[in-house]
Amino acid sequence: MNKKQIKIALLILGVLLTIILVIAIVLYNHKDDAHWWVEPIIPEEELVGLDDDSIEGGYEVKTEINIQSKEVLDLIENNWDISKVNFGTRESTFDEYDIYFDEGIEVKTVAGKVFNIVFTEKYTGEIVNNLTTKSSERTIIDTLGEIQFYRDTEELVDYDEEMENNEETDENSFLIGYKSNQIYVFFSEIGVSVYPVIEIEDKNEIETVYEAIVELEENKDIDSFLANIKEIWNDFDYYYATDEFVDIVYALKGFEIMWNPYSNKIIKLYENVPDDLLYYCSVDENIEKISVFNLNPESNLIFIKEIERYDNNQYIPETAGLDMDLIKESNKSNLFKIAFEYVRGERESIKIMCMDKSYPNREIKGEDINSIIWYDDTTFYYSIKNRALYKYNCITGEGQIILNENREYEIKKIEDGYLYFDDVRIKI
Repeated sequence: MNKKQIKIALLILGVLLTIILVIAIVLYNHKDDAHWWVEPIIPEEELVGLDDDSIEGGYEVKTEINIQSKEVLDLIENNWDISKVNFGTRESTFDEYDIYFDEGIEVKTVAGKVFNIVFTEKYTGEIVNNLTTKSSERTIIDTLGEIQFYRDTEELVDYDEEMENNEETDENSFLIGYKSNQIYVFFSEIGVSVYPVIEIEDKNEIETVYEAIVELEENKDIDSFLANIKEIWNDFDYYYATDEFVDIVYALKGFEIMWNPYSNKIIKLYENVPDDLLYYCSVDENIEKISVFNLNPESNLIFIKEIERYDNNQYIPETAGLDMDLIKESNKSNLFKIAFEYVRGERESIKIMCMDKSYPNREIKGEDINSIIWYDDTTFYYSIKNRALYKYNCITGEGQIILNENREYEIKKIEDGYLYFDDVRIKI
C-alpha cells in the first residue's frame, strides 16, 4: 500500500469513527426513551403534554400560581392524603363530596386521597395569588393572565326545556381554569375548585399499564385486563360494570376504559394522560386499533369533570316522570327541594337541596322510597314499603322512625295535625 492509499484509508477511518461517535452520543442522550426512533402514529404536534414548556396554540401552558390556601398547601405537603389534613366539621355528604359547610369547603376523596377540593362563597381566605371565591372574572384574568381552560357558560347543557327559560340564570356566570406544576385551579361565580396535577415518576408503573394494554389487544380478555389495571391503579373516580358494558375513569390520569362487546375501541387517552403512556401507545400500531386519542385542549379529562361538577351545582332539577306521584302536594317547602338521582335506570339516592344555600345539601342513599310528603319548610315524612314510616329534618340531616310495621305505607295527606296513610291516621 503506497502513501496515497494509506492517507485515503486513514481519512475513511476518521469519518467512520466520527459517525460512530455521533451515534453513541445520540444513543446516550436518549437512553431513557426506548422508542425515540420510531415515528409515532400521531403527529408530533398533536402529542399534547410531551413538553413541560409552553406550547403555542394552547396545548400545554403552565401558569405560575402562588398557592396561599392552607388546606391546599397541607394537601400538597402530605401527597393529598385525606387522613393527614383537617378541614373542620363535616356536616353532610352530597354527590360524593364531604361538605364542611361552615368552613366553605367540599371534598371528594378517591382511594384515600383528595381528588377535588372546592371552596364555596363561605370560604373567606385567599386561595392563590391573592384571589378569593369572590374575585371577579376580570380580576382573575388580570392576575393570572391568558385563560387556559374556558367554558362558555351561555351554552350550558339543557337538562330539560325549563332550563332554556330559567329566569334565575346568572348573567355573570363564568368558568375558567389554569394549570400549574402542582394544581389545576378553576374559578366560577359559585366558587373555586382545585385538583392535583399527577406526575408518575415510576416508569415501571407506566410500562406495566402499557404491557396490560398490549396483552388486552392480543387476547381480548377484558376481565383479566380490568383486574390487572385495578391492581396497578386503584384510584378510579368512576366505575360501572355489567356483563355487557364497562366504564372506568381515571380523570387525574386522563385515562378511561370503556368496553362493550360491539366495539373494538376500548382505551381512551385524554389530553392530560401521562406523557410516557401516551407515547408508548402512539407508536404501537396494534394499540392504536383499540384506542381513541382525545388530545385537543378541550379534552383534558379533569376539565371535563369540572364542567360536570359545575353543571350539577348550577342546576336544581325538577322531580321528573313517575316520581311526581311519590311527592304529595298537600304541602310544599319554600326552602328545600327534593329530586331523585337515577343510575342506569335505578334510583340511586334522594337529593335534598337548599335553594338559597343557607343550609348544606344532603342526600339519602339507596332507599326505595314509597311516598313523601312535606310537613313544613324543613321537615318531611317518607315511607318505605313493608319497612317503616320516617320523619326527616333537612337542617340537621337526622331521620326518625315513626312507625315500624309490615304494611304498604302509602302516604295520602297531612290534615288537622294528622298524617294519613293506607287506611289509618296518626297524630303528628
